[in-house]
Formats: sequence, C-alpha cells, structure tokens
Amino acid sequence: MYALKNVTDSVKDFLLKAKEVANEILVNLGETKEDVLIPRTDNVFADESRKGKIYILSNGNLLLTNGDNDLFVLEPGDVIGIPEHFGVSLGRIRSEFAVHAKEFDAGAFFGCMDKTPEMQNLFSQFFIYNYLAMINIAVSAMQGEKVFSPSVRSYESGQTIISQGSPGSDVYTLLEGGHADVMVNGVKVGDIKEDQLFGLFAALTDTPRTASVIASKPSLAVVVSKEDFLELIQHMPHLALQALTDLAHTVTDLNTRVVSLSKDIITKEVI
Repeated sequence: MYALKNVTDSVKDFLLKAKEVANEILVNLGETKEDVLIPRTDNVFADESRKGKIYILSNGNLLLTNGDNDLFVLEPGDVIGIPEHFGVSLGRIRSEFAVHAKEFDAGAFFGCMDKTPEMQNLFSQFFIYNYLAMINIAVSAMQGEKVFSPSVRSYESGQTIISQGSPGSDVYTLLEGGHADVMVNGVKVGDIKEDQLFGLFAALTDTPRTASVIASKPSLAVVVSKEDFLELIQHMPHLALQALTDLAHTVTDLNTRVVSLSKDIITKEVI
C-alpha cells in the first residue's frame, strides 16, 4: 500500500510494517487459498456476496477513495476488508481493472486471532500499524462537524465499570484523577489511568468483554456509544491515534503480566 498524498517517513514506515505483518499472518494461517477474480468495480464491497469477507490482494491494484479523492493504492500482499468488516471504512475500494485476491471468511480469519499468543500479537500489530498510518492521511478528506452528548458516570472505589463476559457496546475514558484495575478471572493484569480509552475492542467487534475494569478510587468516566465513537474518530483523528496508543500499551502491559505470572508458576513448580 502506498499513499497518494504527501506523507511523513513515519507513515511510510507504518504502511510497510503493516504489510510485513500481514504476510506473517498469512503464513501462520496455514491455509492454501485459490485466487478469486474481482472484476472492475466502483465499490468492491457494494457486492453483497463480498460482505463478511476478507481479501489479500494477489495481483493488480485497487484504489481507496473518499469522495473524489484517491487516498491509497492497494498492492499485492495488502489485506482488504478489515475496516469495512468493523464498519469503520475510510472510503470505498474501487478497481480500474480486474484483480485477483485470496478470499477468507471474516469469522474464520479473526477466529485465528486467539489460536496462539503469536497470532494475537501479530493481529494487534497489524491493526495498530494500519490505523496509525491511514487515519493521519484520510482525515483530510473527511469534513463536517457533529455535536455529541456523551454521558458521564460516577464510580466508587471497588465498583465495577465493565464486567468480564458482558456485551460490549460503549467506549470509556476516565476523567482527571480517575484510576481503575483491569482484572481477568479475578487476577489483576493492568491499570487504567485518566484520559486512557478502554472498552474499544469489544465495542468495535461486538464481542463480550475480555476483562473486568474496577474503580480503584472514586472516578468519573465519560461513556460514548460505538456509533458516536465511530463518528468522532472521523472528525477528531487524534482520538483514533489515542485509542491505538492505549491499545498498544494494554497489549504490552498484558504481555508483561503474563510473562511474570508464567515465571512465578515455573518457580513454584521447581521449588
């Protein structure tokens, strides 16, 4: 993938890293897929038969277009359809000529995320690199303003903000002075600090919450619905960057905690 706008070296690096990670994901899927033909079209995902599909481009090029602006050229090896699957499309994907791509069922594709810690890490990297690059460039094509009225909720120390296993439809952030513990099966695995976004992944993917978040001190939280959040990131791109940064920190903290717990278990077994 390369941008049709002037971009910084860091954005070019994000795009390159995203493509490298996508190739690693394809290798780890361990599946051999036959190429399917995508004919010339003004919008790849306007075809109902392609809803719920993820593609990895084999040959040819596609264009990511917002309005009248072509933003990106998609090249062989690029993954197509992930933002569309989550309802966060930055525009439409079109083709001037027929192209070939490997087709995956989105459910099966994302089902591979939890197979191994390595796959979880690869998918996390892929999402982060892609959005860090794309949001920076695509925002110039997104105009207009919208007034939002998020709710503000108060939580006492020890009160549950998010329950593990509950449906996820809202995104949260703690206001100044707030703090909460992230708990998985009763074990603390991380912290939520003020101004940190959380609850994003479950909200975007319509999956149950993977952890509980419990206030460790009296805290105020701003709560935004999934729909409003998706609108917000189109008009306030720094929120998307913040979300991805917070996600990266969460993944890093969780990995550190898992390694620490593993060492404790091994030590106890040896003793």
